[in-house]
Amino acid sequence: MSRYYEVSVTPVGAAAPVKSWSSEFFGVFDPQAQNVIFDLLAYDYATPMGASTISIEGVTIADIGQAKNYTGMTLAIKGGMKKGLPLANPKQAGTLLTGQVFQSFGNWEGTNMTLDFVILASPYTYDTPGNFVLNWKKGTAISGPLSSMFAGAFGPETPVIINVSPNRVLAVDQISHYHSLEQAARAIVGMTKGQFGPTDPGVILSIRGDGTLMATDYTQASNPVQIAFNDFVGQPVWIAPYEIQVKLVMRADLSVPTLIKMPQGAKNAPGIVTTNPASLPSYSDQNAIFSGNFFVRSVRHIGNFRSPQGESWVTVVNAVSAGEILE
Repeated sequence: MSRYYEVSVTPVGAAAPVKSWSSEFFGVFDPQAQNVIFDLLAYDYATPMGASTISIEGVTIADIGQAKNYTGMTLAIKGGMKKGLPLANPKQAGTLLTGQVFQSFGNWEGTNMTLDFVILASPYTYDTPGNFVLNWKKGTAISGPLSSMFAGAFGPETPVIINVSPNRVLAVDQISHYHSLEQAARAIVGMTKGQFGPTDPGVILSIRGDGTLMATDYTQASNPVQIAFNDFVGQPVWIAPYEIQVKLVMRADLSVPTLIKMPQGAKNAPGIVTTNPASLPSYSDQNAIFSGNFFVRSVRHIGNFRSPQGESWVTVVNAVSAGEILE
């Protein structure tokens, strides 16, 4: 088995989890591991997609009896592929999501016991508001105000990465208070979108799988992550002008706003059987129908650990053409 997962639930402020589940036992695949089913989301907070969910099957009666106690704790889930299948890449495995348990409940139906979690990467909502203060003075770059806003809402210990142009300034002071990251993200996009031209998306706020707070406007150079031809589960498709959707074997190394590079093709790659154009007129040379660089706009990890289908352990990425944003 190449699929891998690890789920841990830790009380706020505690050093060790109170409960964990894994597909491995001391680093070796565990054939008795519980089945996990999850739908995990990472996105631009100006256009939120909702909460992430995890269901763990085969738990004990003690687990479902204390399910409510997990609410408010920190849940982290790792996933991807480990050694096993020939094309599996263990280097792509890692943390898929870190967040707060918003809801937790158990269920017992027949002989099946399940423990379900609803997770929010950002714990702040209108019911439990945060303290997001943006103090952006005219003529100054937005990087400093963003750092202060993140530190005030999430604490100075939370990791932050800000990749925003130093020319991203306003002509007037902007001092605002927001209750949630979604509200702050929508307001900041409204202030910054179109400053550098009609295709400028403005400043995007997101949270990486490991809990790192991200801010980007896609103007700062970065090394693209090369997507291999055998990473695909099916072909990429257009879903909007200049935006594609790519389904990949589950991996943890992609997030908003990762720059990805599409493959040129797979000719002569191991495992690829080629033929002669004369014998097969529709021969396409095993080329992907997309090429070039794309910025990730949203990520969705979909997993059903014990399902035999390949599409039951995937990462779905929406990405927009880098040339369109940066031109």
